[in-house]
Amino acid sequence: RKSVSFSSVRALGALISERLSKGSEKIDLETLEQVVQLPLAWKQCIDNLCDIVKPMLEEPKPPGAFLELLENACRAGSVALPLAEAVGGRELRYLMLAQGDIGVKILLALAKGRVLLKETVAALKAPVLDRLPLAELVELVGVLAMERPDDPNLQPALETRIKSPVAAPLLSK
Repeated sequence: RKSVSFSSVRALGALISERLSKGSEKIDLETLEQVVQLPLAWKQCIDNLCDIVKPMLEEPKPPGAFLELLENACRAGSVALPLAEAVGGRELRYLMLAQGDIGVKILLALAKGRVLLKETVAALKAPVLDRLPLAELVELVGVLAMERPDDPNLQPALETRIKSPVAAPLLSK
């Protein structure tokens, strides 16, 4: 099996960027998740990528349905920030409905990608906070603290989860 050269991937990225910049492409979510991983000419096609994803984000899908796209857009870096913010904003709006570990995966993707950090910190309250596994919450708060060390909402989020209901009034004095 032959491997694809980096120059071939770059050429494919340039071709896709050119097609996307014309604004006539229709792409499904799975394809978009893959396209975002390519070395695109982001300045050339970011606006049209955002236009392509906008109707997808309005579809009735559960929280986490766009997690892979969010993670891939975050990995693409600051050039893909408008796309990451659009997808991240949609995931944050439905975060209260997240089941299992989906909520913490969304929040970690945003925090590690340095996307919508203020909004990510603001999401650390009930009922979302109560559903986050403690180990992942500690990791999440650590990542957020590196980016927003002076955010007054980080410490209460962690303390709320650690304090027992009986000890909470005693510890807050």
